[in-house]
Amino acid sequence: MIRNLYQLIEQYPEKLNISQLQSINQEMLDEIKKLLSKVTLDEINQYFDKLSLFWKDPSDIKILEGFKVHLWELNDRLFHGDKLDSLNEIVLRMLIITTYVITDKEFIEQSIDFFFFLYEKYSQYTLNTIL
Repeated sequence: MIRNLYQLIEQYPEKLNISQLQSINQEMLDEIKKLLSKVTLDEINQYFDKLSLFWKDPSDIKILEGFKVHLWELNDRLFHGDKLDSLNEIVLRMLIITTYVITDKEFIEQSIDFFFFLYEKYSQYTLNTIL
C-alpha cells in the first residue's frame, strides 16, 4: 500500500497536476476505507464519503478547502493536542491529509511519510487493544 504511494510519486514531476494528485489521494482513501470499521464517529465516516466522491471528480477544488476547515475544526473540538491516542483521531488526521491541494512533489512526499506514520500508529493501537 504505502509502497504504491511512493512508487506513484516517484513517477511524477516536481509539480503535480490535479490528475496526479487525484491518483495519490484515491490511493490514500482506499487505504483509509479499510480502517473505517473501527471508527466510531459518524462525522468521520461522512467526511470519508464526501472526500471519496470529491476525488472521483475533483472539478471544484474550492469545495476541498471547506472540507479541510471543517475537519480541522472537528479535530480541535474532539481531540486536544497531538496525542494521536485514539483510532478516531488517527483516521481523522489521515483524512485531513487528503484535503490539501498543494502540488509540490516534496510536500506530497512529506504527506505520504506522515500518512505512513499514522498508518503505523493505527496498526500499533489496534494491536495493543487486542493484546
